[in-house]
Amino acid sequence: MLASQVNSVANLDGRISPQKQLSSKLRQEPSISFSGLPPSDFYVVIPSSGDGTGGSNFSYQIIPKYGTTGRLATVRNPKNHWSVYCAGCEVSGRCTGKTETVDVQAKINNCKYATNGGPFGGPNCITPIISNGSLMSNLSLSAGYQCIAMMHNGSWVLGNISTSLYPSIINLFCGFEWLVVDSVAMNFAQKEVAPRTTFGVDSSGAMLSLVAEGSEVADIGLTLNQTSAWMVELGAVWAINLDGGGSSTSWLGDNLGVQGCPTCNDTPCCCSRSVTTISCIY
Repeated sequence: MLASQVNSVANLDGRISPQKQLSSKLRQEPSISFSGLPPSDFYVVIPSSGDGTGGSNFSYQIIPKYGTTGRLATVRNPKNHWSVYCAGCEVSGRCTGKTETVDVQAKINNCKYATNGGPFGGPNCITPIISNGSLMSNLSLSAGYQCIAMMHNGSWVLGNISTSLYPSIINLFCGFEWLVVDSVAMNFAQKEVAPRTTFGVDSSGAMLSLVAEGSEVADIGLTLNQTSAWMVELGAVWAINLDGGGSSTSWLGDNLGVQGCPTCNDTPCCCSRSVTTISCIY
């Protein structure tokens, strides 16, 4: 068992105040109770599985469900093996809003496995980004976005992450809404069917990355309710929805390349969309 830890949220003045104590369960997941989505300023800190030495302990599965195909990557030793990258940042040293396909970015950064990351748009980045300890975008987090980060000590941080934690964070990018909160699937009124990319953490602190294929025009893919339910079935205790639709892409190294059929134009035609950020396993 790990020593008791404290889940914290940021006050409006930026200070960190202790909240509910973590439970005594293995990996010390927070013991919380929400009737729905957590408060807007909520974030959770979870120790990751493994100790960062050796390989990533990566596994990959293709799983049919809900009339589509899901591609699940599980990483049981994510510390020192997971990074966030943004297009062109290796040259500019900051996020300029440039986009490039997952395939190109994954090859540049020597990924073993990669997916698309968070939302983007226009000539500028729209969320905070930290890549390998460098702050690539310091934009304030807008309402409706949740972030995923790893601290230098290997702990995950998910939610509306306080900027006071940035010095302790090595990689960070942002997605949309919570899908799973403390092992509970969130419920959504929206019924749109679309490809989905999600990021979750299981009870051991392992990383779960699910990309579901589809086409918005052809009504193939997942609703948000199906996505949240599936992540719970896969073992997610916490999960956040990333950029989906035509952005959803999974990529495997060893010359295997883009997996399945991403639909960059939202029509049932295989093509890869250029995106700003990727989630990279190496």
